[in-house]
Amino acid sequence: MGALSLNAVDKRIREALDDKVKMVNLQRMVARGPATQVVPLLRDLASVTTTLKTRHDVLLLAALDHDFGARRVGKDESKPTKELLDVYSQFVMNLVSVSAQFVEPALNSFARRGLLSEEESVRKATVTLLVQLLKMYPQATEVVAAVLRDRYPHPVRPYPELCLYTRSLFSIFEHCTSPVLQEAIIHAVIDKLVAVQPSVPDDVYYVEGELKEEESKTRVVSFDLPEEKKLCSHAEKMDALLIEVFQFLDRAKAHLGDAFAETVVEPLVTAFARFVAPAYGGRFVSFVLLYALSLSDGNIAEQVVNRLSIVFFDSSVISDIRIFYLSLSAALLIRTHCINAKFVMDWLKRVCQWLNQFIARNPEFPDNPDFVFAATCVARVVTERWDALNRNDGLARLRIMRILSVARLPNELRDKFCAIAANFGGVDIRSVAKPHRSGSYLPRSAKLLLENIELPRTKELMRDHYRQVVMDIAEPVEEFRNQIQSSVAAPIPMVLSSS
Repeated sequence: MGALSLNAVDKRIREALDDKVKMVNLQRMVARGPATQVVPLLRDLASVTTTLKTRHDVLLLAALDHDFGARRVGKDESKPTKELLDVYSQFVMNLVSVSAQFVEPALNSFARRGLLSEEESVRKATVTLLVQLLKMYPQATEVVAAVLRDRYPHPVRPYPELCLYTRSLFSIFEHCTSPVLQEAIIHAVIDKLVAVQPSVPDDVYYVEGELKEEESKTRVVSFDLPEEKKLCSHAEKMDALLIEVFQFLDRAKAHLGDAFAETVVEPLVTAFARFVAPAYGGRFVSFVLLYALSLSDGNIAEQVVNRLSIVFFDSSVISDIRIFYLSLSAALLIRTHCINAKFVMDWLKRVCQWLNQFIARNPEFPDNPDFVFAATCVARVVTERWDALNRNDGLARLRIMRILSVARLPNELRDKFCAIAANFGGVDIRSVAKPHRSGSYLPRSAKLLLENIELPRTKELMRDHYRQVVMDIAEPVEEFRNQIQSSVAAPIPMVLSSS
């Protein structure tokens, strides 16, 4: 079929105004027609946008919705052509320059068609087009942010689709100059990670051939199934998304330099306050903040940890949120290499002061979840950041033994703490209470974050490229190791082992 002229299409529009069937066929032709028809039509439309009438709106909206990023069937049309991308881009820019009412439909088309295309050339062209549109209409930044957020694929969608869209968002971040849009993109990605995270089971691996519980009741199970473990689909999705985020953080640090903290770290912290903390979603997402802080200098990391820990001391915040923030601050304090020993001791002083004041106000209190978990965080920081104690003799002044004589710690943590305190703290460990009795209440937010990352690709990336910027005390001096080993009955596992 030959190319259609604008006059011919205009005639068809007039005929279709009173005929719904003809109007539907016309829309389909414009939105889904072959490139041989659509390219000439878009070129004609781009050249006469200033003279188009209201009756042409249906045609223009259909043209905006053209699937310019789709793979096509037929000779020389196995993938989108550069000519189609160029003509479509010119048509969109001419159209929105004439009428701002087409800005939002154009953005929706970008998000639905271009940002999810499997062709890298289409995604690049879409990002370029979106950035140009923002330069033309800078006041549309919030509209762009809302469209990008709303068009994010649902968490149940396949992970390649989620990864493509996430990659496109980061490409927009890298090419745009609007702090508002950059912050909105980081917030959208963190929000999506939080939405995906609950579907990841506690055991991220399964045995191939393993039946679900409801299936096992109706089917005969063979005991000769292979025992090779495979990553479940939800864990694979989270793994792939974290890789995308970590790779973006590396690129952003290399490109932004000193501006990395303001442009990336600050929006990350606000995203944690807005999306992660209310959902207590720190199991995997907290590694994003850890990775970002490890790329920053010590002052930035200390400021973030300080901001997180301050929330715990705010009595107006609900208990679960306060515990989450304290857990995250303690985990970052342990894992981030650039936080120095002096700051560690200052953090311990603040938390121990709160704990001692709590004991003074409540001499005969039941097991309080805030108190118990805060004491656990203190003991964990002391045991894993013993480098701070090695240069300080102020542990006894914290009255930490008074705290731990009340709070009951888990067996392993209690033994490690006693060994550390005895060797470096210069304190009497005989008053440390026995292990916490089973069944005592702790809220669901009371989890020690950043323990291990079970996702294989993420774990490998952090092992290969991230170990050098994370505090690694897996190999302490031989004398210190011998002292610790002799202080407890069982050998103490070293911190952050290479496994």
